[in-house]
Amino acid sequence: MKKYTVAIIDDDPDVNSFFDVVKDELLRNEINIEYEIIGEAKESKFELSKPFDVVIFDCKLNGSNFVSYERDGERAGYSLIKEFRKNNKRTNIIFYSSTFDIENSDLPFTQKELIHIINNLKIFQIIERDIKQVINTVSKAVREIDPVLSIFDEIFDKYGEEDIQYKFKDSNISAVDLLHQLKMGGEAADDFRSNIIQATMTNMLKFKNFE
Repeated sequence: MKKYTVAIIDDDPDVNSFFDVVKDELLRNEINIEYEIIGEAKESKFELSKPFDVVIFDCKLNGSNFVSYERDGERAGYSLIKEFRKNNKRTNIIFYSSTFDIENSDLPFTQKELIHIINNLKIFQIIERDIKQVINTVSKAVREIDPVLSIFDEIFDKYGEEDIQYKFKDSNISAVDLLHQLKMGGEAADDFRSNIIQATMTNMLKFKNFE
């Protein structure tokens, strides 16, 4: 069973027990996740140590480890997502908080911030910090991971030690770097994805003509 990696930026004391329940429930639905809790961020910049399949940000980070990201009246979680998106354009982001009231449209954002979240930050979903909602949303997020990335990831797990190169412009991109770009975003990954889709469609049309 494929294992999906999930990063959780949350400093709540119960976050580990909360996600232990989430992990167990997802496993019952044949979705295997491995999660990592990030409970602090350096003041200078925020970045994760490696690419993850899904990243979850808490909006209301109460601890002193995130206080430097409460900028210009913004919630720390919102500021962290903006920082994260500077270097990662593709990973599915879930934005949650125990203070969100989705049903009554009660969110701690201005209209301008909401437009920015939707148009620029490309949040996969905004939800309440509720076990059932988190389980359902993580399930959807991993099922909607880019299929080109998923297939390449599986192939890489089997043949990752092979010296495979992808020709892009005037240089060769290693399989490791290409996989990283597929997860984080990058020109070589966009080119690779476009070529794979084009080749797939071309072959489908060829087979159709033989019917």
